[in-house]
Amino acid sequence: VYATSNWDLALAFALGCVSEKGACSRVITERDWNPVKMVYIRGHPNFGGKGYVYTLLSEGFRHVGGNQWVCDHEILPVDVTEINVDDYLHLFRYATEEEKNEIERIKAGT
Repeated sequence: VYATSNWDLALAFALGCVSEKGACSRVITERDWNPVKMVYIRGHPNFGGKGYVYTLLSEGFRHVGGNQWVCDHEILPVDVTEINVDDYLHLFRYATEEEKNEIERIKAGT
């Protein structure tokens, strides 16, 4: 289970990812933390849909850097917040062509 201690980051992940031509890819890099922006490379948020943010107890989680935490076993949420994705579209942007090319280069190992 992956988690974050940053509410806006959790909301950005709750936007979902609807595939486009069979693929969906999104990232958040350090340059997109302030303000938080989920960067969509392929696909888009779940426009008009619902998203969910799960509140978890911190027990069993270990810090893996920045605002990221991980738990190696199943954990049940203590609360679930349902959001309207369209209310949080300020938390996303589409990747530029340059960013898409950079990501493809990284994947290719060049």
